[in-house]
Amino acid sequence: VSTQSTWEAVVSTQSTWEAVVSTQSTWESGAGTPEAAMFSSRSSKDCQERNAELCLENSVVQPLLTDLYQITMAYAYWKSGKVNDVATFDLFFRKNPFKGEFTIFAGLSDCLKFLENFHYSETDISYLRTVLPESVEDEFFQFLQQLSPKDVTVCALSEGSVCFPRIPLMRITGPLIVVQLLETTFLTLTNYSSLITTNAARFRIAAGKDISLLEFGLEKGQGRMGDFQHPDMLT
Repeated sequence: VSTQSTWEAVVSTQSTWEAVVSTQSTWESGAGTPEAAMFSSRSSKDCQERNAELCLENSVVQPLLTDLYQITMAYAYWKSGKVNDVATFDLFFRKNPFKGEFTIFAGLSDCLKFLENFHYSETDISYLRTVLPESVEDEFFQFLQQLSPKDVTVCALSEGSVCFPRIPLMRITGPLIVVQLLETTFLTLTNYSSLITTNAARFRIAAGKDISLLEFGLEKGQGRMGDFQHPDMLT
């Protein structure tokens, strides 16, 4: 069975597809992980289950950075025996930001890094047991902990591409339950990055090539990693 669905982003795209990756999950035990994962349900041991760099860069970006709805959808698919179904999801947006005529696509590298390290840890599963109904079977939690993105394929525009409404930025194909669980995280990683990158491009166009522009990232809304995610955005 092949299921098709649509993801909507508040950002934009163009039509030059680039096969970016057919990812396989490689979870490493890494040295140098933080003693406690800030802003996360994960302990330092959890960080060692996946790429240490990901935890250091942003401990928030992990499978629980999602809507509870996505977990309940996964349970509904599992309960109805759709574990082997394959789905294709398109990520796109409807309008350019700032009433503009274009958008700059950003956030792809964050999505691929998240996908490479996608895995539910023991503490993730323990937390999910507290928020899902008691009637949810133990077998479902075991299924979640064994999920892997190894069969997920991503096709996308090149990061930094000029893009336009209603044209997919990314096309994600893989097991239905896995790609469903990626939806919210992929949207948040691309939406905000594309928004601020587009804003930066608009400032550069307005200022011209000869004027230096500075970005006070930590004073804006992108959180504690704002200065590190796009350090050269306005230079």
